Amino acid sequence: MFWSVDTFATPLPDKSMGIADLDEEFWYFGLMLFALGAVSPWITWSDPAKYNKIVDRVQSLDIKTIAACHTPVIEGQYIAKAFDRLRQLPTLDLPDLPDQSVLDQIIAATAQAPPAHRHRPRATGHDGETPDSPRWNARLSAGPWPRCGPATPPAARAPRP
Repeated sequence: MFWSVDTFATPLPDKSMGIADLDEEFWYFGLMLFALGAVSPWITWSDPAKYNKIVDRVQSLDIKTIAACHTPVIEGQYIAKAFDRLRQLPTLDLPDLPDQSVLDQIIAATAQAPPAHRHRPRATGHDGETPDSPRWNARLSAGPWPRCGPATPPAARAPRP
């Protein structure tokens, strides 16, 4: 098992998908996008021969399974394919990424006041009690779940020295 952290990160449309379920072009683009757009854009500044010497050294560890963040488990024939893609990274152009205008749009869309709502009825229990009634609160504090925190109210405890 080789833990590669973010080295082989790629978008995963569904958490139940395995590496064999991904379209190869989608997988390759995802590897490039994460590596050059988020994790290691500096790779494009590196000398491909020196970089690939390190990739070769890691691949020579006779890895049978790769586990990592943001990727399905990589096994079998996909290990060699993944390393082949890593070797290409220093020669690729950086991907186009969202710029300030996209961030401005996101901020504008999320900063707007929520639409005015009509009066919404208050939550009530089956007997018409509201959350601020003493009986409602007493029922909640005496629920079937374990009691969290100290059993004695803070005012009744002895002060700490």
